[in-house]
Amino acid sequence: MGRKELIRFWEERVDYRKGEIKYAQEARKRLLEPSVLDILIFLRDYGPESDGIIPGEICEKMNYRPPFVSRAINELEAQGFASRKLGEEDRRNMIIKLTEKGLTALRELDKVFD
Repeated sequence: MGRKELIRFWEERVDYRKGEIKYAQEARKRLLEPSVLDILIFLRDYGPESDGIIPGEICEKMNYRPPFVSRAINELEAQGFASRKLGEEDRRNMIIKLTEKGLTALRELDKVFD
């Protein structure tokens, strides 16, 4: 990699980080910490039309520890961004699903960067 390519690489990296910081700042304005926002985004990417996902799958797919995921889900539910219900097949499972309010909040955040 030549000098120009290396400079371009680092300039792109800095621009990317500035975007991440701006996204995190916008998320905090909406009372969401970036790590909680990650779970909200995951729920959207998992599919808002899906039947939901159990917290254990969130832990597994995102490599988060269960206590953190539990706190994040509590926070998302308290703000109305996610809902939880008992599993129909196995009532020991909680099913987590993105709400319309959560989807709307993510759309608003996405507009900041369009």
